[in-house]
Amino acid sequence: MEKMITGEQHKSIWIFNDQNGFILGRITHIEPKAVIVQLNNNNNNQMFVMPNTICQTEEYDKYMNDNNAPIYFDEAALLNNLHRLYQKDQIYVYIGDGLITFNPYKQLLELYSSKTLKRYNENSFGIIPPHVFAIGDKAYRNMCTTKQNQSIVVTGESGAGKTESAKYVLQYLSKSYDACNASIKGRLKNSNLLLEAFGNAKTIHNNNSSRFGEIMEVHFDEEYTIVGGNITYYLFEKTRVCVQSTDEKNFHIFYYLCVDASARIRKSLQLNSPDTYHYLNQDCSQTKQLTKSYPQDTDFKCEQLVSNLELNDTNGFIKYDQIMNDIGISQEDKLNIYSILAGILHLGNINFEDDSESTQNGCKIISTSEQALIMTAQMLHVGVHDLRNVLLERISMMENTIISVPLTVHEAEHVRDKLAKTIYARLFNQLVVYVNTSISFKSSTSHISIIDTIGFENCPINSFEQICINYCDEKIQQIFNEHLVETARLLFQEEGIGLNKIDYIDNQDCINLFEDQITGWFHLLDEESNVTERQSNQSTHDIFHGNPNHSMIPPKLDLPAASIIHHNEVFVVEHYSGNAVYSTSEFIDKNNDILLDSFIIFVRKSKNEFVKNLFDEIFVEQFKDKINYLSVGTKVRSEMTDVINKVKRSVVHFITCIKPNVKMIPNEFQKDQIRSQLKTLGFASILSFIEEVQQKIRKRECRVRKAQIN
Repeated sequence: MEKMITGEQHKSIWIFNDQNGFILGRITHIEPKAVIVQLNNNNNNQMFVMPNTICQTEEYDKYMNDNNAPIYFDEAALLNNLHRLYQKDQIYVYIGDGLITFNPYKQLLELYSSKTLKRYNENSFGIIPPHVFAIGDKAYRNMCTTKQNQSIVVTGESGAGKTESAKYVLQYLSKSYDACNASIKGRLKNSNLLLEAFGNAKTIHNNNSSRFGEIMEVHFDEEYTIVGGNITYYLFEKTRVCVQSTDEKNFHIFYYLCVDASARIRKSLQLNSPDTYHYLNQDCSQTKQLTKSYPQDTDFKCEQLVSNLELNDTNGFIKYDQIMNDIGISQEDKLNIYSILAGILHLGNINFEDDSESTQNGCKIISTSEQALIMTAQMLHVGVHDLRNVLLERISMMENTIISVPLTVHEAEHVRDKLAKTIYARLFNQLVVYVNTSISFKSSTSHISIIDTIGFENCPINSFEQICINYCDEKIQQIFNEHLVETARLLFQEEGIGLNKIDYIDNQDCINLFEDQITGWFHLLDEESNVTERQSNQSTHDIFHGNPNHSMIPPKLDLPAASIIHHNEVFVVEHYSGNAVYSTSEFIDKNNDILLDSFIIFVRKSKNEFVKNLFDEIFVEQFKDKINYLSVGTKVRSEMTDVINKVKRSVVHFITCIKPNVKMIPNEFQKDQIRSQLKTLGFASILSFIEEVQQKIRKRECRVRKAQIN
């Protein structure tokens, strides 16, 4: 699109339209600087349009699921083709050597049946219609042929269906090539389900949003049958344990435990309904949502929408309890896990007030929270006195002398929340250890990595968590951009066409904003970690607004965030997916995630070995290697470096997931929303590449025909 075309009267064309993406019309008259177009609607409306806002079109009643084939290969043709396919529930489309998939928001059971799986198992890539199974099969065949490890990177916005697509790839591989050990297939599937329960949550973008990035390695032996797997994760959003935005919820497992566990378990853990817990009731609609039944329409079954309370599935908790059995978690450890979850909920209900008897502005636990204090101590198997002290006092060592400083109400709340989210993060890490033990293997010759990435997030006001997520998304997008360039180069080479300069979206400037060794966000934020919060807001503001990077945009007074928070706490970053507004509030504290010494000492006093062992690794890091302690930002960068290196050392395949509408409902194709995703995900570049190749091929064929005639 966005180029001058040679117009002909009465020729059918596409006209750019903000709401509909593109609409059909016919040229009725051509003027020197404009074109008069009659729209294809009942009103026979005519309008003046600029030549660079129209695209040529084929007969518009055609559609195809391989977008490398159309005569006119541009944005309008692609969008129209995708729309027609989507109307027929054909949610998979090839473009270049990659796959586009739409989240249908409904069940398409036949699309993933054993019969369908067998078809892709018996046919090479491109022989039968596009499918996520075809990408899995392509990766497997490439691995067998080239003896190289493969990576399947699943990208897209939050709510576009990345997690489901990754699960279907795993389903294809495990059902097709699991001849070695049939039990591994079930464990691979169950591993994902268990981590979803503990690591996914409802957000405004997605009812089952992964709050961590995941790499599932499927390992094969010399005969290319599955022998096991390994899961690594990155950027786990532990802050969700304590705080959720409006209309969002905590991790699924808390609701399963409170609503769906047996009366015996809930009584032993002293659990009530979710709306009685501070960590679960921050959404004002929570109680109402809990009492509603989900729609019975077949298009809205819980299995598909994955609400974070499967009230139509009364065996929800039993399912996850059984999965833990299947992967080898003992009954004792399961009870320890449930006890820790309950302890976190009780901990969140401990509140504080100023202590009038304190001479150092200290606080105390309010009388109505005493029961919550007792229950927390009981669930974590620690002394009530020890728990009270760790919440009300900061203890540090100075020249072999223990110094105790009373905490204010705000500081005590901060300590409470930090303890809760740290315990949960360590519990999640332990679950990954259990999972990897259950799918472990002695040796392998090759593997396929399925990478379920974290989607770009853009809320009205974004915080530290979002900027870390969006940095990771930028790194994945850069790999995708590089893949597009390589795809274009090979395409030109195969057709024997001279390679011109390839223009593509380069987001290196934005990545430099985070990674530069002198002016980068990670480096400068670490330097500010010792200043006060008031100072840090201003200094963080200065860091960003003094940065010469082109990805920085001065905030405008009319930004939504400007009316909510102080203007000096706002900065704007130009991401490949659009501009995002960030508030610097609490950036320093969230980045400097080192635990208080008293935390470690407190947890290590637990009479329960399971609880105590959760902090073994932190104990070693913090007490024996304080000099090398890494901030959160630095850890995020390190984790992403590992992910990118893993991808670059393999043959990469991309599955790009598209969110068809913001309402998350079936059968609605929101063209402006989809067009925006296609542009920001880099498909404008690949369209341009393929169109240029096709134009040169047509010119070459034309010259051959003329030579034959002469």
